[in-house]
Amino acid sequence: MMGAHKDGFGKLLAVLSIYFLTTGLNAVQPALDSIAAAFPNVPLTLVYLLNTIPTLVGLFVTLLAGRILGTRISFRTAAIIGAALFLLIGVVPYFLEEFALILASRALLGVSVGLITVVGPSLALLLFDEGQRTRVLGATNFANNLGNMFFLLVGGILAASGWRSVFLVYLIGAAVLVIVLLFLPEPKGSDGEAPHADTGRLPGSVFRISLFFGVNFLLLIPAYLTFSSLVVSAGAGDAAVAGGMLSAGTVAGMVAGALYGKIRGVFGSASMAASSTCGLAAALLLWQGTGFVALLLGSLLSGVCMSLLIITATMDVGMVCPASITARATSVAMSAMSIGSFLSAFYTGTLSSVPGQDPLHFVFLVSALGFGVMAVVELFSRDRKTERDPQ
Repeated sequence: MMGAHKDGFGKLLAVLSIYFLTTGLNAVQPALDSIAAAFPNVPLTLVYLLNTIPTLVGLFVTLLAGRILGTRISFRTAAIIGAALFLLIGVVPYFLEEFALILASRALLGVSVGLITVVGPSLALLLFDEGQRTRVLGATNFANNLGNMFFLLVGGILAASGWRSVFLVYLIGAAVLVIVLLFLPEPKGSDGEAPHADTGRLPGSVFRISLFFGVNFLLLIPAYLTFSSLVVSAGAGDAAVAGGMLSAGTVAGMVAGALYGKIRGVFGSASMAASSTCGLAAALLLWQGTGFVALLLGSLLSGVCMSLLIITATMDVGMVCPASITARATSVAMSAMSIGSFLSAFYTGTLSSVPGQDPLHFVFLVSALGFGVMAVVELFSRDRKTERDPQ
């Protein structure tokens, strides 16, 4: 009994450590200005690519990994490769002189990002039974947010001593690699063997859930892209205050993840609609908000909405498809999230230039309307398979 408990804790620790790395690409954000100053002849758009190109490459890797995990490559092997690449490629820019090589190394980091993005949720669904999933997914959300706070905070501290130093934060990958090597088992199917992907088609529900997931992210991300400008323009503070509010939103998301089991128990298959409703409230606050309190509440609700969306989409996908195609289904959902996040910059930029409309606030009116439509559509198209009691 004690051995089983230790095994259970070990595999949970391994899964949480993988989730901890998922936001590691953001570590470079505090150093972007310093990097731009160090390479004055490089266009600013290319400097910003250092932060976004891992996501773009990771999108294609995620889709490919979803098709080969469990067949051509085991989940455990993929996790080891992902953690090893995170460590080795993440640190490489510290030793490079040419910007082109630094950018290329960041693109290669996308291979790690793509593997981790699909391996983490797949393992959370395959290594734990249905009765454990809400608690496990809540814990993974906590680890994800904790990782984001760690990489931004430590990245900022290291960046203060020079732009190269920020890449040393990727040494944390060594600890994760050790944990994965020691504690991560290969998922087993119902027959005791490792699950193998079948040749069957993904259920239509997977694409419906993924579409809703991606659209919701498209509507939500403007709250993060423009928040600093909102705070400054409202006279509610400076960039440091905005950062503090966003950190508070991250904490709120962590709390929501910890309480997800109870939230799921209340809303059941309507949990995605409840997430969109939370996004609606956040968007309305940011649309009308011109003061500190409204903006803080908008940030808090945005953080809660993000956590609820990620956990709900992951859990719903796991409930509508068999274990044999979980990796493929998860890769579709995570790719939809990445696409929504990527397109949100164009969505925000387009609405900020609409004649006669406030360039900062109009996007939140449109997002509020979009969240409202999504909540209604999700409520009436939900799959009853996701109604099962997760406790």
